[in-house]
Amino acid sequence: MRDVVGIVPAAGLSSRMGAFKPLLPVDDEEGSGCVSALERAVTALRSAGAGRVFVVTGKNAEKLRGAIADLRADEVYNNNYMLGMGSSLLAGVRAAESSGAEGALLLPCDTPAVTADCVRAVLEAGDDERFAVACFKGKKGHPLWIPRRFFSEILLSGNVKAVTRAHEDEMIRVETGREGVVLDMDTPADYQRVLDYLREGETDLSALAKDRRVILVRHGETVRHPGPIFMGHYDPQLSPVGFSGAILVSSRVAMLAPRVTRVYSSDLRRAAATAAAIAGNLRVGMRLEPDLRELSLGAWDGRLIEDIKAAYPEEYERRGRSLLTFKTEGGENFYDLRYRAGRRLAEILKKDRSRDILIVTHAGTITALRSAITGEEMDPSDKPPLNAIVTIIGEKYESQGRAR
Repeated sequence: MRDVVGIVPAAGLSSRMGAFKPLLPVDDEEGSGCVSALERAVTALRSAGAGRVFVVTGKNAEKLRGAIADLRADEVYNNNYMLGMGSSLLAGVRAAESSGAEGALLLPCDTPAVTADCVRAVLEAGDDERFAVACFKGKKGHPLWIPRRFFSEILLSGNVKAVTRAHEDEMIRVETGREGVVLDMDTPADYQRVLDYLREGETDLSALAKDRRVILVRHGETVRHPGPIFMGHYDPQLSPVGFSGAILVSSRVAMLAPRVTRVYSSDLRRAAATAAAIAGNLRVGMRLEPDLRELSLGAWDGRLIEDIKAAYPEEYERRGRSLLTFKTEGGENFYDLRYRAGRRLAEILKKDRSRDILIVTHAGTITALRSAITGEEMDPSDKPPLNAIVTIIGEKYESQGRAR
C-alpha cells in the first residue's frame, strides 16, 4: 500500500458564509446522523487509504483543535491564512513533503459531499507521474491527487493552480458520476444545496426533461468590432441587423406555438434583447438568468483573436488541441459551462410546470444544454447559427429544420 497523506484546508475566513465552515453540520456518509464538514472530509480520506491527514488551520484555529485531536489528525497552522486558500494549500503540501509521503490527496473541508468511494477512485487512478482529479460529467472537482514529484515544483512556484494548469494535458480525469465532487459551500445558498444533495441524491436532467419540449434560441448579430474577437461574458449590444433578426426569430418561435408562461434568457444584452422581442410577441413574461450566459473566457474575453494569438501563443495552441477542457485564467471550459447551465435548467424544470421551456442564450450554451439533456458528447465546433432555434424533446433535437 502506498504511503499517502490527506490535506484538508480549513483555514479560511468563511466571510461569505457568515458561519465557520469546518464546523457546519452535514449528514454523515451512512445517513445515520450529523457530523461536521471537517469530520466528513477527514473520514473520507482515511477510509480511502490516507495514513495521515493534515488539517491546515488559520482563522479560528482554536475552535478546531479539539476536533482535530478527536479525529487523530495533524494540525498544520498557516501563519499566512489571510492571504487566502493558496497559502493554505502550500502549507499542506509542505507538510506532505516533510512527511516523506509518496503523494497527497487534497480535499477541502468545504466540499463535504465527496464520498470515500470517490476519494478511493482517484487514489487508485493516480500514479507517480501525473495529477488525478475527480470529475462530474467532465467538470473537475475534488479530491486532487498530487504525486510527490510535484511537491517541490508547487513549493517553488508558490501556486498549486499554476502547476496543475501547466500539466493539464496529462492530468488523469476520474469520472465519478457524483455531483458531490463539484459541490462546495462558500455561501448559505451553497450550503443548502449541499444539504439537499446529501438528502436527495443525484439530479437526472434527462428524466426531468422527459416529455417536455425545451426550445433554445440563439441571439442575433452584435455590433461590429475591428476584427474577430473572443466573445463570452463580454457584453455588446445587438446591431441594427441583430434587432431586425430578433423580430424575425420571434415570429418563427411563435409558429411553434410554445405553451410557456415566461421566456428565460441569459442576462447578457445580446440575448436579453432577443428574448424581449420573443416575450413581447408571445405576450408572456421574461426572466434573466446569469447562469445561462455564454462560456466565460476570463482574461481573453472581448479581446481580438489576433492579439490573443500574439500574446499567448502556447495557450492558444493548447486551446486548439483541447477545446472541451481548455480554460483561460479566470474562465471556464465547456464542461464547466455544461454543469452551470444544466444545473440551472434542472432548477427551472422543477419549478416551472409548463409543457414547454423557452430559453434565449448563446452558441456555446446551446451546445452544452443539448449535451446535458440528450447525453451526447459536446462538439464546440458545431455552433448553431445566429437566430437559430433548437428544439429538444427527450433524446432527439431539431435544429434549422434538420431532425437529429
